[in-house]
Amino acid sequence: MKRFTAMLFLVLAMQVNADTHCDNQCQLTLIKDYYQKINLSVVQHSTTENVEVFLGSLHEDVVYLHEEYEAKFDKNIWRKAFLRQMERGGYANTVEANTVLKSVIHGYQTAAVEFVSQYRNQEDTEVTSSPSRLAIFKFKDSKIVFIQDHWYHLAEETLNK
Repeated sequence: MKRFTAMLFLVLAMQVNADTHCDNQCQLTLIKDYYQKINLSVVQHSTTENVEVFLGSLHEDVVYLHEEYEAKFDKNIWRKAFLRQMERGGYANTVEANTVLKSVIHGYQTAAVEFVSQYRNQEDTEVTSSPSRLAIFKFKDSKIVFIQDHWYHLAEETLNK
């Protein structure tokens, strides 16, 4: 009986671990989904529904970090930041402005992402591309639980000159 119980415990433990692991394809799908949904949240005429769909796709305990902007957001803070920007009319992007993934390095429950942001230039209203940027994603329960952007806006301005 002890042997059966030990085997049952091992099988159940393996199933729980298998259910929560996000392999490379899972990570890539979640990353693409993340950028697609956040892009829809930061365009002209985005809605609270866009924000809710985006935030709803993330892990309940998600944390977003960006040191340059001193951003450390959980879902509630992130929601308030989106809505505040919407109320101020702070989103000028059009649907042509999006994110292009250049490369992804997969790790165990973690991925490093090189991407280019496309955004509407306020001065001439043309869609402009940023230099390559870096973000780190972590995954839990097959959802994104952590995002840390590592790009530096002032350094990008220097590169563009």
